[in-house]
Amino acid sequence: MHAGRVILLASACATLVACGWNTRLDDSEYRPVGQNTPGQTRIVDARPVTPAGPKAEPYQADGVSLQDNSAVTLRYGFTETIHKVIQTAEIHCVPQKLNSDVNASALTSCFYQFPKFCGAPAFTVIRTPLKTALVYHDTQERRNVVDVVSDRHLSQPGLWDVSDRLSVAVKDPAAAWVEAFGENNWRGWEVSLTDADRTYYGTRYARAINQTLSCY
Repeated sequence: MHAGRVILLASACATLVACGWNTRLDDSEYRPVGQNTPGQTRIVDARPVTPAGPKAEPYQADGVSLQDNSAVTLRYGFTETIHKVIQTAEIHCVPQKLNSDVNASALTSCFYQFPKFCGAPAFTVIRTPLKTALVYHDTQERRNVVDVVSDRHLSQPGLWDVSDRLSVAVKDPAAAWVEAFGENNWRGWEVSLTDADRTYYGTRYARAINQTLSCY
């Protein structure tokens, strides 16, 4: 019996010694919770993560591929992120009333450019009583991508719906907004879209939208 106890004690001591060899306790490296030196948060991937599972929407060409038989097979821009861009813009800007006619429906624009450290994408939010649009100012291509997020034609956030437009950059955007949204006159500055244009500018719009996630 005593010999068995001695063997067990020796085995336990050997185990403790082995644990001690593999464990290094250094009081100088120990920091209580809440006392760590704060560091700068870094977002590695700004693009939203698509949930796993059979209903997950694959991320292709920075657009969301729809799993149905509708005419629109690819949408550019995530709904939640687009709403967040609109909300951020309206928090930081002062809306400007564009039409001076007291009898005309209210038409306002709200311009906001995100900080340089996250790419500095620039947007304008256009609002009327019946329509809301988010305009992305593509300064590299000198184009405005107009995403009508709500109107009477069942538009929704993301491209391309029937009301969405691509326009040239103009020196007086306020006048263009009045014509386009107040008078529904897009002639003279709307750009005709080919299928290649829809893919190219849709992708640029979606990337600008996703880029804003690194600003928060």
